[in-house]
Amino acid sequence: MIYKSLTIDEISKIRASYYLLGAFLGKFKRAEVPLPGGCNIGSRPIDQHLKGFKALGAEIKIEHGMIIANAEELTGNHIFFDVVSVGATINVMLAAALAKGNTVLEN
Repeated sequence: MIYKSLTIDEISKIRASYYLLGAFLGKFKRAEVPLPGGCNIGSRPIDQHLKGFKALGAEIKIEHGMIIANAEELTGNHIFFDVVSVGATINVMLAAALAKGNTVLEN
């Protein structure tokens, strides 16, 4: 993975490390990144991101501070976000772009 050139300590300081999930999941059907870190200017809930990936057919685990996503195949789906989230929309769109079928995202 791309982040291998960085240590886990270094990448865990990145506020939006989870934005790699959608792109990697779509392209490689697997992604593993640290939970978000960075500054303490506010919470970074990722539940809507994970909900979207699961709806596309991914299996999601969180182990030892890492988000691990796997999918044999991503399949388009109708996904309703519980709250407005531009970030989750972008991230799920990245995965859905290479999924089989159509995906509709709404809030």
